[in-house]
Amino acid sequence: MMQATSIRFIENAISLTGVVTHIVHSVRDNRGASAIFQLKIAEQKIVVVAEFETINSIPSIGEIWCVTGEHLSDPTYGSQFKIGKGEKQHPTESTSLDVLVDFLVFNSVFVGISRHWAKKLAKAFDVNLYAVLDSISAHELAKHKELKISKTMATRLLEGWELVKRQSALNDFFEEKGLPEELIETTRQVLGECAVEHIKQNPYLLYPIMSVKSPNRNWRELDKIIRKQFNIKKSDSRRAASFVESVLYSAFNQHGHMALPVSDIEDALIEACIEFDLSGLNNGSLAYRTLCFNEGTQTIQILGHQAIEVTINALLDKRIAESVSNINVGSEDIESTLSKLTAVDIELNAGQKRAFENALTKPLSIIEGCTKTGKSLIVSSVVDALLGSGENIWLISPSSGDEVEGLFGVVGEPIHSFLTKSKTRNKRDALSHSFVIVDEAQSVDTLSFYKLLKCLPLSANLCIVGDRRKLPPLGPGNIFQQLLSTGSDLITELEHQYDNDVTNGLSRLKAALSHPKDHFNVDSIPNAGFVSIEDISIYGTSEKSHEALSNITSNIWLSLYDNLSTTYQVICANNLICDRVNEQVQQLRYFRKKTPNLSVDESTFYESDPVVFSKKNSFLDISAGEAAIVHEIFHEPLIIRGRECLLSISMKGKIIELTEEDIACLSVSYAITANKIQSRQFENSIVVLDNTYLISKAWLYTAIVSTSKSMMVVGERDEFERKINASEFATHRHFGTPITLAI
Repeated sequence: MMQATSIRFIENAISLTGVVTHIVHSVRDNRGASAIFQLKIAEQKIVVVAEFETINSIPSIGEIWCVTGEHLSDPTYGSQFKIGKGEKQHPTESTSLDVLVDFLVFNSVFVGISRHWAKKLAKAFDVNLYAVLDSISAHELAKHKELKISKTMATRLLEGWELVKRQSALNDFFEEKGLPEELIETTRQVLGECAVEHIKQNPYLLYPIMSVKSPNRNWRELDKIIRKQFNIKKSDSRRAASFVESVLYSAFNQHGHMALPVSDIEDALIEACIEFDLSGLNNGSLAYRTLCFNEGTQTIQILGHQAIEVTINALLDKRIAESVSNINVGSEDIESTLSKLTAVDIELNAGQKRAFENALTKPLSIIEGCTKTGKSLIVSSVVDALLGSGENIWLISPSSGDEVEGLFGVVGEPIHSFLTKSKTRNKRDALSHSFVIVDEAQSVDTLSFYKLLKCLPLSANLCIVGDRRKLPPLGPGNIFQQLLSTGSDLITELEHQYDNDVTNGLSRLKAALSHPKDHFNVDSIPNAGFVSIEDISIYGTSEKSHEALSNITSNIWLSLYDNLSTTYQVICANNLICDRVNEQVQQLRYFRKKTPNLSVDESTFYESDPVVFSKKNSFLDISAGEAAIVHEIFHEPLIIRGRECLLSISMKGKIIELTEEDIACLSVSYAITANKIQSRQFENSIVVLDNTYLISKAWLYTAIVSTSKSMMVVGERDEFERKINASEFATHRHFGTPITLAI
């Protein structure tokens, strides 16, 4: 039998087939997958560079990959093979012997097969090795006189080979049925060795494996393929259940619902002309059940989402079961801190004192209050009381930790960073008998809260601090509102302390917003021109188009900057208008100025531009939401610690150099959305009423309390008054399992 060589020439490119032996670097994000890995071809090892859109999945050690590209010489990293296309392959009859040998050596499914044994197999069977492995029994293999392999090792070898065949069968099955190729790897991981059998039994199991960023569209596309390839009728219960999944995922992604009322699901089924008995969801009549019916709340829910809510309840119950704090702080520490406050003429009121004592004496405490209620004072007092106790104090918030540090004098940390590092910290026992404060808890979504409870030892005290009037989380659920709805004694709701400065319009507006029954007279707010030094003013305009509003806002920003030498943070509801304002402010600010700049993809950055990390940078350990200033644009790339850097930023008093890959995480931030400012403070702001649907009382409240000195509202005065004086703050989000906080 003839076998193909591992190297082929295709036009001007070279095609290589080998086994992955080392992963240098890999990334998977919304751009797809990219990787740098080592490919072994015969006796040669080649460094392969696969950029985004050249590969569909991240390579793993022991996989066979076919890559097409060209050899390049990098001045820093040396010889590399840059590919135009690469794909994972399974061994076939045409796989070269050297590749097959390396596959047996490096692939983890072949337990105990060293290079010694792989070479003996190659010597014994030569080019027939594939066919032999495909047909021989363990008994026959063990009796081979030349090979002299034990029956145990022979069994392990052939079991591994059988697994490889099943994996290959999944690839062939997907190709035969015209199913999306990008789902293969995840399907294999989720459904296991018998994935083909599972899919044949219920093809709609593929739906939750898909990306659910566009649940309705993705379901329709997959439904067409499945109905055609598997001969599924429109009335099939498996199809109906999968459609309900798509409705739930859509509500989950778009509106943050963890569940939906039965009536909403029934309406969706009627609209789609699908008949389905929802009462049968819990009786096991459906194969591979993915949905559940919650009788108590009369809701339908994804089974995984129900498990998350049930687990949250169970973990909370365990945490408060002992009802006694686990930290080493006594009444003398509490009294000492209170005495310190008294010494500087600070006297906690009854609610504040109760919140302070609960935090230190209960394993779980919840503090709720609007601006000017003393939440920061309480947290600072708690930190002061704990500093001499020897306990670890962790201050976490949904976004950047620098604001937390500035407020409380203790290093803060974004919650996602805390969760990432928790495993290592638990190994060091750093979280046991510690004190964890979650600030801006109203922005913590249900999934993050679930992960937090899972990683925290029961011996850790948990203090949750938030403001129910602010915007709900960007992610699913509204766990803070659910906690407050329990009415537990563990909750302290603080009352607003009115500002003595009744002449300050911004302070009066904040006070009115803190009391839903208070009506604020918007007529008292003065009109604004392009130059304003009022604490609050309104630039009235009936313009609704993004183009017109962005033009007005950009010119106001520049006028204020030129005349007052003051920067204003623009706050919008829509990302589209944010992008337009950012671009226009740059054009106006740097017009006819030779300011160094750099364009990466579709973004341009100038020296002194404010920027924000729109997504996490894992290499630099910088979380999404972190703010910075562009410090310097390099005239030519600088090699710093082996990285090709194009610019530097100033962040938290440090200068950080960024590569092109790092810069892809940045966004210009003259204008940002209100959802990104939950834990940030600005002296001056321009609040744009750009989207009636997205802007609510909670949205305005969030923008207003983030501003300390001067705010200008751009939009219709009547619309501003309607939103400010609306009866409700919170947007209701459905859940399946209520939180009880039973003591």
